[in-house]
Amino acid sequence: MGYMEGGEYLMSTAATAIHFERLQKLNSDNAPVDHELAAALPGRVIDTHAEPHDKLLLIQRQFIINRNATLRHFDELVALNAPHAFYNGRIFTDEEIGYMQGPADV
Repeated sequence: MGYMEGGEYLMSTAATAIHFERLQKLNSDNAPVDHELAAALPGRVIDTHAEPHDKLLLIQRQFIINRNATLRHFDELVALNAPHAFYNGRIFTDEEIGYMQGPADV
């Protein structure tokens, strides 16, 4: 399981299995980058901010590429992931997210 923050790239399970060593090398590149991604690029960069609450994404057997490595290696990540770009997730309702967050403090 893993947690994502905004600007990170999510690889598919198949791409993770096939390219694991390369992904580890790319992800180790965490030096600061002085540019941002264009707003509507293809791929699997996750925007984790939404109303009325932040998005929740549960990850299993997928590689999460850090923000800086995503910015620096975006084109390669898209190319590695492209043959495996199928999705098998689901969107949780507000009620389901509330249940996962547990009871609110009184």
